[in-house]
Amino acid sequence: APMLATLLLFSAAHATDFHACDCGPNAAASCVPGDDDAVGTDPDTPLQTFGAARQAFADTLEAGDRLLLCQGGAFAADGGAWVNSRCSAASPCTVSAYTPTSGGTADPLILSDGLTAFDLGNGGDARSEEGYIFDSLDVRCEGCETTGGVGFLLFNDVDHVTLRDLSVTGFGVGVQVAGANPCLSAEPDCDGQSSDLTIERVSVSGSSVVGFLGGSDRSRILDSTFSENGTDSAFHHNVYVAGATGPTTDM
Repeated sequence: APMLATLLLFSAAHATDFHACDCGPNAAASCVPGDDDAVGTDPDTPLQTFGAARQAFADTLEAGDRLLLCQGGAFAADGGAWVNSRCSAASPCTVSAYTPTSGGTADPLILSDGLTAFDLGNGGDARSEEGYIFDSLDVRCEGCETTGGVGFLLFNDVDHVTLRDLSVTGFGVGVQVAGANPCLSAEPDCDGQSSDLTIERVSVSGSSVVGFLGGSDRSRILDSTFSENGTDSAFHHNVYVAGATGPTTDM
């Protein structure tokens, strides 16, 4: 037991927080933008843009690290992929919020002009990835009624993802669990399904097509609200649960 406690303390001590703060439209009046040339580990000298934050998530975060966006800040989504092969189900990487010294209190605003805000799929052949947590974010789209953007897209075998305490508003599809390209031949853990998704205390509203679309093994939708999603088509729904790659187990 003492050795286990020592190992746990060692692991916790080496988890690192990275910070980003941008002050786009609808940011708090007190918002102070960061600088993309910063390292980002000091909350008083954060990165600035959504793109720099996403790049830090992909290139810099190790398993168990967190990327924190400033409360009261507003970021412009750039449509790029949020992928990090170092994250794991046991030590997930987290994207959440922090309170800046400027005093912002609202959840960080992620504003898309028609792009997918959080694309969790790698490109090309499917490669297994896992261990992401997104929480305490306000994710909105303007113009997605015509472009069909997605708030959170799981594609190409992304497992053990938690979406928690989020507001997702105005996309074509709020949250989508899609299928996968053929698995990369050197990926023995790839099964072509994005399994073990948890959606908890999430509000999805104003989607032009569907609030939640998809399904996968061992996934959960808990304590969440889907309202005013879909328009006038028989294929539009607040929630449409269907396995993206066939029948699912324990959803």
